[in-house]
Amino acid sequence: MHAMKDEAIAVKRYLLEGKFDDFALSLRNGWESKKKTSSYITNPKIDSIYDRCIKAGALAGKISGAGGGGYLMLWIPIEKRSLVKKTLEDSSLQPKGCVFDLNPAFAWKVK
Repeated sequence: MHAMKDEAIAVKRYLLEGKFDDFALSLRNGWESKKKTSSYITNPKIDSIYDRCIKAGALAGKISGAGGGGYLMLWIPIEKRSLVKKTLEDSSLQPKGCVFDLNPAFAWKVK
């Protein structure tokens, strides 16, 4: 649990600092730590989709949700988005975009 908390803090810090390569690595590390906490965190289908997205160009990702449904969040370079989107659609998933607002006025201070 401490590893997951440390990675969550690092993810936030890297986003706010604009260190996106470090952000991607920390997001991946956090996902790997989360999977070690329980055999119910993921399953072969999720792992297969995640691995295909990474091979298609996503740099990192993780599952969020409380079981029974949730979201696969992926960090994807702009030039790889269409390929990863197709990978998701081929897996019968519906990709949704999002935007981060890194305006310091809305950012919390990172310790």
